[in-house]
Amino acid sequence: MDRKENQGGIWLLNDAGRLRLDDLENGLYLYQNPELFCFGMDAVLLAAFEEARPGERVMDLCAGNGIVPHLMAARAMALRSGEGRPGENGRAALAGQKRPADQKLPSFFGLELLPESVELARASVARNGLEGLISIDQGDVREAAARYAAASFSMVTCNPPYVKAGSGLRAGSYEKELARSEIELTFADVAGAAAHLLAHGGRFVLVHRPNRLPEILRELQKAKLEPKRLCLVYPREGAQANLFLLTARKNGRPELAVEPPLFVYNTDGTYTDEILRIYGKTREA
Repeated sequence: MDRKENQGGIWLLNDAGRLRLDDLENGLYLYQNPELFCFGMDAVLLAAFEEARPGERVMDLCAGNGIVPHLMAARAMALRSGEGRPGENGRAALAGQKRPADQKLPSFFGLELLPESVELARASVARNGLEGLISIDQGDVREAAARYAAASFSMVTCNPPYVKAGSGLRAGSYEKELARSEIELTFADVAGAAAHLLAHGGRFVLVHRPNRLPEILRELQKAKLEPKRLCLVYPREGAQANLFLLTARKNGRPELAVEPPLFVYNTDGTYTDEILRIYGKTREA
């Protein structure tokens, strides 16, 4: 599959016909290009599953256009300001709590292979004035150990490719196939990178497909990342789960908590109350 060349390093930002600026409805905006991989609900759920604590360093592997660092940064700022937007989101929310204004914010980092996606992410960071809070690097997750010091992060997040190379239908372009399939990166590579980056007791937070769960649990334990929290995500009641959210701890003790299921839609096709909370919305009367 041939990959398009980035002409002059500004291939996306000069392409007004494809580039769009999406309102994240939390005070921030995100540049996206439909010819690349655009974020979906799985990234939103991942960003809400675990909270970044004051002063922590958080790395997002396979960062794409930077959606997860942006959502987590918005949440951290909302908690400190007491705005509750999007500080009331997600299962990990500290409902009704406000942090002291002088408490240090977490710092967020991203590592992404595609230069075009890195360019978009950095443009979003600049558009939102978050240069001091979010930093996006271009590089290969498989080279994370050579690039970053061991045990230098408190949390690592990842929305990795879900499909094994050669399985299922192709996504139509190298850029989209890279985000969807393990053509360049396996989950074992991701787990190994997370294990290197995390300090003792640090959290690895990921979203993936349930059909890969047994393999993923094995790979995590091989990397000394002990699964601790698991939540299955269902389109609606009565349907099979199509996503799971998982937190593992570096060198953690064996003990897995399986949380109540998360349903996305009600029977009438509307979002459930919990999904609305994660998106920072309320149900209209």
